[in-house]
Amino acid sequence: MNIDELKAHLVNLISNIPDEKLEHFAATIEKVADCYKNTALRAVLMVQDNRDQTQLIYSINAWTGQATEMIVALAEGLRSAEKQGNRPLN
Repeated sequence: MNIDELKAHLVNLISNIPDEKLEHFAATIEKVADCYKNTALRAVLMVQDNRDQTQLIYSINAWTGQATEMIVALAEGLRSAEKQGNRPLN
């Protein structure tokens, strides 16, 4: 896929996101893009498909060990927030 095809594909993807989810998508994709622009930033994105119970994990600027540490820290933070009754997710 060349760059023009990729751009058209991305525009098509974005145009199919419901309006009420676009602001959250924009904030999320901005942070992901920041990671691609700055090697000092790391990210791990996990996508779970409930249809077939599969998970895909994408890491940006993170080795396996770093990604694992990030996922563990996320799990601990979510557990702590849940115990306190907080809603930590956007």
